[in-house]
Amino acid sequence: MKYTKHLLESFYHPEFCGTISGAHIVSKNENEETKDAVKFYFVMDNKTIKDVKYQACGSVVLFASLSAICNLILNKTIEEARLVNEKQVVIEIKQVNRCDYATVSFAIESLVKALIQAE
Repeated sequence: MKYTKHLLESFYHPEFCGTISGAHIVSKNENEETKDAVKFYFVMDNKTIKDVKYQACGSVVLFASLSAICNLILNKTIEEARLVNEKQVVIEIKQVNRCDYATVSFAIESLVKALIQAE
């Protein structure tokens, strides 16, 4: 499959990739089947996500999905971030094949796991 310029940009120049020293929330999630892994870092201020970063091991689609999620949740409350779903991520990354939906779902699952820690 040939990736779009947008997807490759998310992979080669990930805006939110990295760590945050002193993050309020650090959450890890691993997919035993695919061996993909995600680690989210959140800085919170009064139940609002003020900064977010991630580390990941996985496909181009995983990196693009995580970047889209970070864009969608930055400066949102925990409640607002919980509303982010696969459809919004697919729209944001602009290209997902049928076989990639599981990767987008894993990215959302990783977000949900992190948000549970934020409660």
